[in-house]
Amino acid sequence: MKIPTLNAIKCGLLLCATLQVAAAQENTIAAREQAQSYFEANEPSKAVAVLAEAAEKSPQDHLVGGMLYAAIRDHLWHLPQILPVRQKGAIKALAFSPDGKKLASGSASGEVLISPTQPLEEDEAIKQRVTISQDGEVAGLAFSRDGKHLFVATKSSPAKIWDAAAAKADFTGPALDGEVTAFDVANGMDFVAIGTSTGAIQVLDIGAGKVTAEWKVPGGKVQALAFSHSGKRLATAGGDRTARVWNVETKEEIGKGITHDGAVLGVGFSYDDRYLLSGGEDKVAKLSNPEEGVQVMPVMKCGEVVRKVSVSPDGSRIATLLDDASVQLWDAFTGAKL
Repeated sequence: MKIPTLNAIKCGLLLCATLQVAAAQENTIAAREQAQSYFEANEPSKAVAVLAEAAEKSPQDHLVGGMLYAAIRDHLWHLPQILPVRQKGAIKALAFSPDGKKLASGSASGEVLISPTQPLEEDEAIKQRVTISQDGEVAGLAFSRDGKHLFVATKSSPAKIWDAAAAKADFTGPALDGEVTAFDVANGMDFVAIGTSTGAIQVLDIGAGKVTAEWKVPGGKVQALAFSHSGKRLATAGGDRTARVWNVETKEEIGKGITHDGAVLGVGFSYDDRYLLSGGEDKVAKLSNPEEGVQVMPVMKCGEVVRKVSVSPDGSRIATLLDDASVQLWDAFTGAKL
């Protein structure tokens, strides 16, 4: 076999480099021509996007860079504006549709508005807005996964599931025992849970339009609720100073609960559903194994009443929202304050 000479190798490399440069030049020329056509069609955003991509691939091309700079500098950009949504009472709950194109807002008067989120002229925005009226202050809102239905929970009336486009109630839940005091939505699912001042729990399926579970928890008023990430477990914070975990399907308690020296006000799960995070009026937060009823790390002494708690998705951090309007971060493995 004949071995190439050094000169042959150099010529081959030079030819490859020349071809690559030629190809890059052809691409930037095509990008400039496409951008120019977008400018002529009054689509400057698309033109800038094309030029930015070309400049990233060929930073040495001064013509592309000059066109991009001139486009940003000289074009009169009309920034889109989403008009404010005003309601008859204080806003108490918000929920985006899964595609982000609609925002539901519920007020203290019971008025619920479903508004488009894209920038529109005022008349068109009002035309597309859907109005729903329910009795009592809105306590929670949630869209179904397909965005076609909206779940509305109010403090004093049965929960309803509405056709989000027609503003028609497709389902009305059974009467509640007590006033709604807590609400949560299962992440990426159609399940919602509501808790009341008497300890009653309802779990509903928005997509199917039905109640899937009802039971009562000890301790009176439900202070907070939290679905696990799988949606198979539900944590309750009760006035009896105990955080409990329940199997949503069987309605049976898992373990014997995690006790505090004051009312529990916030609960949450680790991302793998294994551990329960709780905090409350005793000014501490605890990360526990609910099945065994034991803490898995030292108590986090917060110094203020703990209102809400959360575990980061990777399980390495814990956040506590305190009564003095501050947020504290903790190491989830050691319990050390960060």
